[in-house]
Amino acid sequence: MGRPKEFDREEVLQKALYTFWEKGYDATTLPDLLESMGINRSSFYNSFGDKQTLFREVMSLYYQQIGIKRLAILHKAKSIKQGLWDYFNHNIDVAVAEYNPGGCLLTNTATNLKTIDEQVTKHIVQGVDRLEQALFNLLEKGQQSGEIAPNKDIKAIARLMISVSYGLNIAARIHSDREMLLDMVKAALSTLD
Repeated sequence: MGRPKEFDREEVLQKALYTFWEKGYDATTLPDLLESMGINRSSFYNSFGDKQTLFREVMSLYYQQIGIKRLAILHKAKSIKQGLWDYFNHNIDVAVAEYNPGGCLLTNTATNLKTIDEQVTKHIVQGVDRLEQALFNLLEKGQQSGEIAPNKDIKAIARLMISVSYGLNIAARIHSDREMLLDMVKAALSTLD
């Protein structure tokens, strides 16, 4: 009996992340994962269990790499418009980066929530809720400081900003034109005036 091939777990998880990001959860097959990760079937099952378990781990890795950074941008913002501008710029940077498959893994996955396991769906919903709360908190600070008029519905604006973020991700998969994406951000930020 041969000894299983050893591998760097973080490295193969990153490769799996890019495969899921590029192809989507449903379209990614076990042979796709084995090829991209550079491991054999027995190593895959021994280390990751199955596709769903691997995907949950990949989603956690993506959140660590991307989600935490975006939340930090919103939490550390000194002004509302600058914080949102920085958030959306980071969003665009990730969505159009040449080394990324385009768009956002979470956005791409969210379009298929009905076919993904319940734990992944719950993870995505919690992520959206965290983002909405962070956006709301930033907008609330803006109302308190006078940057945003007191009559603005900041809950609705927070939800609009999430929609813009998703829209940027989808648009970036179709056209990775940074200027077009920035125009979308400018229009969204004009709602704060």
